[in-house]
Amino acid sequence: MEIFVVFLFLFAPISIILHEIGHAVSAWFLRADHINFSIGLGKRIYVKRSRKVQLIVHGLYFLGGQVSSERKVTFNPWEKVFISLGGPIVSGVVSVVLFFSGFVHTKLIMLFFLFNVWLFIINLIPFRVGHRKSDGYVCLEEIIQMIRLRK
Repeated sequence: MEIFVVFLFLFAPISIILHEIGHAVSAWFLRADHINFSIGLGKRIYVKRSRKVQLIVHGLYFLGGQVSSERKVTFNPWEKVFISLGGPIVSGVVSVVLFFSGFVHTKLIMLFFLFNVWLFIINLIPFRVGHRKSDGYVCLEEIIQMIRLRK
């Protein structure tokens, strides 16, 4: 039970934050004018703004995250794909590093490793829940749009 609580309230949010940092860094690399970084669900408990970045932490900080970015010159489809893949790539890299680090022999680190593998895989699968789209869905949508524009 202790392991689950530590995982849920510490390690899962760390994985989610790292995943979202992947999106934010990708957007920053493409010179986004504004990046909105949001962690969790529920009531806002912390908001920090800078010139380009807004960080929002919600009370249920362990339940997901989201990054959105904007710039004056709209991102082209390939740039949207690049930003969408930033999160899964970071989750994949974290998984590989953990796997080869030799630390995966403890139950907690094994959960951390498996959760990052899950984040990597599940976010590449194209699906939509309400208005929320997976990273894979965004990539597929943009690729389909590029194919249609070429015809």
